[in-house]
Order: sequence, then structure tokens, then C-alpha cells
Amino acid sequence: MPCRCPKCGASLRVELDTPRDDRPKGGQTPPRPMTDGRAADFQMPFGKHKGRTLAQIADVDRDYLTWLADNVEPGSVQRAVRHFLQITSREAG
Repeated sequence: MPCRCPKCGASLRVELDTPRDDRPKGGQTPPRPMTDGRAADFQMPFGKHKGRTLAQIADVDRDYLTWLADNVEPGSVQRAVRHFLQITSREAG
């Protein structure tokens, strides 16, 4: 189910790169473990921040990442955003 960005109203729909339960099926490889560096360097594949890394987005629009973590469909974007928010909140605390 697509959702809308609270700031620009754009429809957000993300294609999953792995099955929802993250188990490999039909020859798919399991997702690679998310590391701190991979999360910070993850490039947003859609929306107003398309092409920017999560670290770049956090500098200008951290609220967007917080919203995205709870509203994007499960997959690589959600994993990267949640991991990035977790590591940056540890660093701040």
C-alpha cells in the first residue's frame, strides 16, 4: 500500500528487493547484513532526496528519515534507514 510523504505529498512506493520475510526463495540471495558504513552511504532510490545518501539527508531533513523508517514498505530502504537512525542515535547519546 503506497503512502505519501508528509512534506511534499509525493506517493511513496518501493519495490521490494527481497521477500517480506527476508528468506531466500527461488534462487534469490539473502540480503547482505547492514553495516554502519553501508547504512550511512545508502543512496535514496526515490523521492525528493533521490540520489542522496542517508547521511546527507540527515543533515537537512532528519524528520523525513524518522517518518520513512515507519512508513516505507519492508525492504532494503527500511533496513538501511532504521539501521542509520539507530547508529546515529547511539552516537548522539
